[in-house]
Amino acid sequence: MAIAVALVSACLKAGAEGAWRPANVPAPPFARRPQQQVCVVQGDSLRLLPATHSLGSGDTLVSGVAFRRAYPETYPPYIERAAWYQAHQPIQYGGRRYVANHPPQTISPELLRFISRYEGVPVFRAADDRSTPPLYIYLPVRPGCVFQPFTAASSY
Repeated sequence: MAIAVALVSACLKAGAEGAWRPANVPAPPFARRPQQQVCVVQGDSLRLLPATHSLGSGDTLVSGVAFRRAYPETYPPYIERAAWYQAHQPIQYGGRRYVANHPPQTISPELLRFISRYEGVPVFRAADDRSTPPLYIYLPVRPGCVFQPFTAASSY
């Protein structure tokens, strides 16, 4: 019991002076989980970047920088905060009206191909879609390869 009281007393005293740690135990190294990949829009391209997850801060890190700082969810290139997207407005593209009538989807970058821009936002189509104009177009909603599919209005 006396040992427990002495330990609690030492912890409380050390807490007032700063972080307490037993004398023989070194500070843990910066803890990271195994490497993963994150998807971002860079110009007209989709890129998979190596990333790690910091166990200490909970952040996903790209080149040692928090992912949300390195690749913020700004408009453009991401539409999540665009007023027209939040209002569920259709868009005009290539002479056709497109509507967002499906929920956003995570799509692997190799399945999409850049075709143009809409209000500064890159527009993609399915890599294997050869129709002109395309039946579906995809605009990036937020980092992580999350896309909003838009369907040509006459096709649904």
